[in-house]
Amino acid sequence: MIIVNYGQNDATLNVLGREVLLDSLGKHYTYHYGLRLWNDSITSHNRNGGLGCGQNEDYV
Repeated sequence: MIIVNYGQNDATLNVLGREVLLDSLGKHYTYHYGLRLWNDSITSHNRNGGLGCGQNEDYV
């Protein structure tokens, strides 16, 4: 089960253990991390370095 909570202020959400600020398309991007909330799905991308290391998670 995925729980989405309000973050420290009204503009942020706590999703998958990260506090994020979503744009108008439901996306959040920082240097090595991307998240998208779309319809009933969550897509999370975490990159560790330049050699393709990382983790993709899709919750539908």
